[in-house]
Amino acid sequence: MAYTLKFNFSKTFTGVVWTTLAVPERNVLIIEARDEASHEARFSAIDYQKGEFLWQNVLLEESWWVGLTAATPDVLLFHLYHSTENPDDKGLIAYDINQQKILWQYDHFSFACLGSNAVQGYFTDQEMKTASVSLNTGQILEQSSSMKTTGQNISLRRPFQYAAGQKHFETVAAFLEHKLDVKPVTSVEYLEYNELIFVSYYIQENSLANYLVVLQENGAIVQQKKMDDGLKGLGLDTFFILSGCLFFVRNKCELVSYRIV
Repeated sequence: MAYTLKFNFSKTFTGVVWTTLAVPERNVLIIEARDEASHEARFSAIDYQKGEFLWQNVLLEESWWVGLTAATPDVLLFHLYHSTENPDDKGLIAYDINQQKILWQYDHFSFACLGSNAVQGYFTDQEMKTASVSLNTGQILEQSSSMKTTGQNISLRRPFQYAAGQKHFETVAAFLEHKLDVKPVTSVEYLEYNELIFVSYYIQENSLANYLVVLQENGAIVQQKKMDDGLKGLGLDTFFILSGCLFFVRNKCELVSYRIV
C-alpha cells in the first residue's frame, strides 16, 4: 500500500503559534498563540479529527506572562511568571477544558510533574516546599500520598534533529540534493512513518527558508511545502505526527494538518 496525504484543515491565529499541547484521548490540540503587538497570549482548543474549534481565543486575567504547561483529558494547566528576573518563581492555574473556567490557582507554585488526578510541584515562597495538589479541587494532598505520573504520549511522533556537520545530516542533505536539487544548511529534521519519509530542511534563498518534504520510500514526492522564510533562527520540532495526522505551522501563524492515508 502506498501512503499519501489528504488535506485535513488549516487554522490561522492572531500572533505567533508558540506552543501546542496534545490531548489524544479527546482528539484535541491546545494552541497558545502570542501577539507581541498587543501583549496578549490567546488559547484555543481544536478537535483535530473534525478540524473544528471547541473554543478559541481565550484570554486569562494575566494576558501576557502566562503559558501552557500540561494537560489531561479534562484539565489544562497554565504557568504564570511572577518575576521575569527569576523564571522559577511561577504560579499555576488549573482550567476546566469542558466548562472553560478556572478551577483553582496557586501563586508562587512551580510545576514539576502531572499525574492523572494530581499535580506535583513546590512552593517557591516557602523554602521550596514540595506539595501534591488535587487536579480537580486544588486541595493540597498529604505528602505521603503516592502519585502515578502520566506516561509518555506514544501516539505523538516528533522528528529527529540533525545539525550540520553530523553524519546523519550529511546523509539526509546528500539525499535531498539528489532528489530536489537543493543544498540544505544548518540542520534537518527527519522522521519515518507509515512507509513515508518526512524531512524539514533549511536552505538559503534571499534569506533563510524552511521547507517540509514528504516522500514515499521509493523516492516519489508526495508533498513539498514552504513553511517559513526570513528566518533569524532555527525551529525545533517544526512538524509532528499525532493519531495518524501530520501537523506543521506555516508562516508562524497558520496551523496546517494532513491525514496520512
